[in-house]
Amino acid sequence: FQIVILLLLVLLGFLVDANVYYYVALFFAASLSVYQQALIWNRAPQACINAFLNNNWFGAVIFLAILATCHTLSC
Repeated sequence: FQIVILLLLVLLGFLVDANVYYYVALFFAASLSVYQQALIWNRAPQACINAFLNNNWFGAVIFLAILATCHTLSC
């Protein structure tokens, strides 16, 4: 599911002519997604909780990406 969100955000970035900071933040968000998938690979309960808690960082990075783009585009 996260890969779909990231692909849609990349498409959105192309549509609004986002800056490089947007794509760097999306790269970090993708890195967090890979990390979360690695955490839940064995389905250990504590690892799944850690991945769930790490998802806050994913959302924060996406928020910062949008904020950086809005700041440069004068939203």
